[in-house]
Amino acid sequence: PHQTAGTAYSGRVRAIQTNPETGACQARVTGTRAVGLAFRCLDPSSCISSERGRFNSVDLAGSGNSPTYSAVNLTFDNQGSAPLTFQYSDVGQIALYAQLVLTEAAPQPAITLTATPATLVVKPASLVVRSVSSAAGGSNPGTRASGAGFVAADTMLKVELESRNSNNVATPNFGRESTPEKLRLQLGALVYPSAQSQVDYRQLLVVNGDFSLVPGTAGRVANSQVAFRDVGTIQLQAKLADGNYLGAGDVSSSPLSGEVGRFYPASFRLADVQSNALCSAGAFSYMQQPNVPLQFSLIAMSQGIGQPGFQIAARQVVNYHQFT
Repeated sequence: PHQTAGTAYSGRVRAIQTNPETGACQARVTGTRAVGLAFRCLDPSSCISSERGRFNSVDLAGSGNSPTYSAVNLTFDNQGSAPLTFQYSDVGQIALYAQLVLTEAAPQPAITLTATPATLVVKPASLVVRSVSSAAGGSNPGTRASGAGFVAADTMLKVELESRNSNNVATPNFGRESTPEKLRLQLGALVYPSAQSQVDYRQLLVVNGDFSLVPGTAGRVANSQVAFRDVGTIQLQAKLADGNYLGAGDVSSSPLSGEVGRFYPASFRLADVQSNALCSAGAFSYMQQPNVPLQFSLIAMSQGIGQPGFQIAARQVVNYHQFT
């Protein structure tokens, strides 16, 4: 079956022959034998040299266009079947190979038994938000009601996402597929203040363009044109863009990020200014008359986005003073 990077799966290797009298399959060998095992990377078409496939307790590197076999001791039962575990630390479509060299043992001639390659897809174990900073390099304090703020609403952010195996280690072949798999970013949760039921907060996270591979950093992608269009504190979530890794389905784990924020208003707009008359006759007030009652509204605003090819007007934020 399709597998998950870093997770061990159970399989079997069978060495069989046809019974000349009954035509049934029967054991060709029994007992412990040194079996040649190997794997190749099909998509991406080359393996990363640091990554390993583990057959039982033996770690092997992936080979190039043809398999390079390494001996692993397997124990065959009276049905010619030997148990085997396999795990691969990276992702992609791979092929598993096995062969068993048998010397002549009359009446059996010398022969090399070669298995048909088993082709499977190894998916990431998880997709994570590795880091969030302002595009200018400011760090994220992750605060709520107190402490340092992060950035104003609509400020450009740099977000890094990562594909990992079940040991929480990056998978360097992610994004190098023949048709590169891509990641997307979505709003996971608004954690401060309390969410308003009538607001679709997902629409307030904007991402311009795709996430691109980070040079020299395995399995990691980044985008520096991400913005949250309101105030408060949020959590983000990485997802597979098409929800189908090399045809093997979605990645099962996409944990929420740590808290990102606090986002605050970029400015306040004065609106609906009115003054009440102090002189009832004629309903007016004198200029510079003290204690003239004023009424007005202060509207918290985002700063708008003015990047080349990515321009959005400032907006009134909805979370300001929506306290828990």
